[in-house]
Amino acid sequence: MSDFKLLKTTFQNKNEFVAVLFDGINDYKLFANEVKKTYNIPPAAEVEIYNKNFLIIPSIFTALVQQYISSTDFVLDIKLSDDNSASNSTADIESQLSGSNRPQKPVFQNTSSEIYQTLNDDDLCLSHNSSVDRHVYPSIPTTEEIKQLAEIRHLMKYNTLENKDRTNIAKIIISHILRENPNRRIYKEDFIKLSQSIIEVFPSEVIETYYVPFTKGHLAKGKLFDFYNNERTKLSTQGLINRRTNLKKKLNQDPVPLIQETDVTPEELELLRTVGLDWSKRKDLWIKSHLYRQQELQNNNLSTVDYIKKYNIYLNENFYDFLHIDFKILYPSSKEFYEWKFYYEKVIQKAEQLKDNTVVNILAYINRAQDEDSKVLLSLMLIPYILPHYRKRTKLESLESFIYYCKFCVEP
Repeated sequence: MSDFKLLKTTFQNKNEFVAVLFDGINDYKLFANEVKKTYNIPPAAEVEIYNKNFLIIPSIFTALVQQYISSTDFVLDIKLSDDNSASNSTADIESQLSGSNRPQKPVFQNTSSEIYQTLNDDDLCLSHNSSVDRHVYPSIPTTEEIKQLAEIRHLMKYNTLENKDRTNIAKIIISHILRENPNRRIYKEDFIKLSQSIIEVFPSEVIETYYVPFTKGHLAKGKLFDFYNNERTKLSTQGLINRRTNLKKKLNQDPVPLIQETDVTPEELELLRTVGLDWSKRKDLWIKSHLYRQQELQNNNLSTVDYIKKYNIYLNENFYDFLHIDFKILYPSSKEFYEWKFYYEKVIQKAEQLKDNTVVNILAYINRAQDEDSKVLLSLMLIPYILPHYRKRTKLESLESFIYYCKFCVEP
């Protein structure tokens, strides 16, 4: 970090921006001094810096600020230290806070427990007072505890480490953490602390080898991070842990369907399956039977083909409307595909600036398309080439990507 940074702060119900120049060495001290000037706190007073009721210690201050400074809700809470006894003026300030509910010094230095919960966007820690569900986990090992691990003591004999040793260090520490509780989640602050501990145990090592936090345009990485994710994948495959969410479950639960009644009669279901039913009557029955049909799909393992055949919707010229009705009931806040037309021209303009043979071929297919819907649909193939990517995809990622195979069929 360089140049002046403006950080949101709060102290005794006052909110101020504090500007400070980060030099990467004395950032915590420089920031604390600027805070005292901003809020007229006596220079002799000791202040503590919190975020969401979590104490930030000097060794991780720079990394934490660098990681979250772009977040709109990142605010640093300034509080007077319990150790203040240097002067009468400091004591006077402390007495003003005596009636407030000061939080206990939490997680970053707590040796008995940690309370962490991932937020929607930035994986910041929740406060102890949060009403959101949270997990209580044993503390991650301290530097001294890491030194006591037999495998680590063996590696401490060497003056320099090889790459396999660094990989082994990550394996030893992560395995030690997950051994007692495979469901233990390790968060960004944990990785930062663990990386710092490794550097203290092995001074010749570089902290970025073990963990580099996520920044805009760059994924988190490092030996600790990689081994942890690989280990959780193995544990999940073996059925030893439950991953937090999966897409299918999320789609089924959010949002709640608008139609809740299940009082469709067997006679109405049978009527719905008749071919010559009036469109208006079929539409009413289709809406009424929505929840029943969804449960039928899930509980009876009915295939899509069997489902379509059963209700004869493919025989009706307005069959698309039936699918559209179900979609809007299931996902009322979702946008229609046709809104993509609003972006079509911009996508084409962007693609025409690219020098890629595949893009040129796709544009040629789009130009030869006869109707507007076909052009819009084909333009989706340009997205992987327009959106920036920062690293080479693996074979597996390529197979699972948005579009990985396309075959054009030409009618004779």
